[in-house]
Amino acid sequence: MAPLRRWVSSHAKDRDDRACPAEDKSAPSDHKPVPLDDPVRLLDDMSKEYYAIVEVVSGFDQRLMTIKGWSVTLSLAALGLGFQQGHYALFALAAATAGGFWYVDPLNKGFQTRYYGRMRDIEVAAHALNHVNIALKRKPETSPETYPGVPPKSWEFWTKPHWLVDEREPANIPMSAPRIDWSWAFNGDPAYGEWRNDPPIRRTQEEIRLSLRRARVLPNVAFPHVVAVILGILLFAAALIIDLIGFRQLNF
Repeated sequence: MAPLRRWVSSHAKDRDDRACPAEDKSAPSDHKPVPLDDPVRLLDDMSKEYYAIVEVVSGFDQRLMTIKGWSVTLSLAALGLGFQQGHYALFALAAATAGGFWYVDPLNKGFQTRYYGRMRDIEVAAHALNHVNIALKRKPETSPETYPGVPPKSWEFWTKPHWLVDEREPANIPMSAPRIDWSWAFNGDPAYGEWRNDPPIRRTQEEIRLSLRRARVLPNVAFPHVVAVILGILLFAAALIIDLIGFRQLNF
């Protein structure tokens, strides 16, 4: 009986193996693994990171406006109370309040500026991985002979098709995206030439350090704090001098 049981058991095992064959792990799968050095995958990841940084940078702008709003509100309130109560210490309080917000504002601007270097790095990498040469040789033709009887630079003139080839432009311009940080600095100054079409260049370490140091003295960062600080100090000094000299005791 024992040999019979062994034969039945072996026969049942063979039948189960034929019904449910073992998975061949060496067989190719329909889902191919993505290679680690895939440039398409890298471009997709960089694009997501880039526009996430854009949202963060935009959020800092709202925060900076909130800081300026509180600075103006509290400083003006202190200056107004100083005139109302006749206490010149409130002028100094207004200057100190604006100075405190002037210290916080550049800190947040510096945090925002730190993201610009990474934005430029992504733009450089995106251009290296994928850029397309496009012909953009156009300029507006403003010659009166183009449309006789139509005044040049008039509304009727500009509504007509008048785009001609501009030989000053290169035949092919390497275009890539994104380029927000690279194109922001271009202001059309002839002294610096036409570099909009050049490949993006990474910010140097010195450029990043300089941009962080300049954050405190930028006009859009210093105002309106600097106005409240100067006004508060001047009013405090004037009131203090008047009080010390004793002008209040003079009769005019």
